[in-house]
Amino acid sequence: MYLEDSAPDWVKGYFKVRISKPHSKQLIELNCGLIEGQAEGDRFRIAILPLQSIEDEKNLEIWLAA
Repeated sequence: MYLEDSAPDWVKGYFKVRISKPHSKQLIELNCGLIEGQAEGDRFRIAILPLQSIEDEKNLEIWLAA
């Protein structure tokens, strides 16, 4: 994922990200980590960690498509 704003310096290692859709109370929580090798001060790219199951992957696809 590409963040609109750079992640703060205190964000390290793995972390949870909650994303929601405009005009909706639905949100999804994902485990993520910063992508290494970004330029100094650029902390805009994060990776979603592998999901726990095929069902989780399907649920994410459905949620993103809705």
